[in-house]
Amino acid sequence: MDLEMTELFGGFGPGFYDGYADVRGISAACRSHRKELYPLYYLLVHVNFFGASYVKGSRRAAERALSELT
Repeated sequence: MDLEMTELFGGFGPGFYDGYADVRGISAACRSHRKELYPLYYLLVHVNFFGASYVKGSRRAAERALSELT
């Protein structure tokens, strides 16, 4: 989840992700369905705290996550 949170609002440069992979590893599952599923929680939290401006992005994230899982 930590990697997907870094990408939610833009991400970091490739060096960050390369360094992360060297220390912790990045699984293939993380780069597939989890990449779409994990940000959804944080987007829904933003809907709760900040309102309707995050609904559209949350819906798109949910649709992408569902498409990866089916």
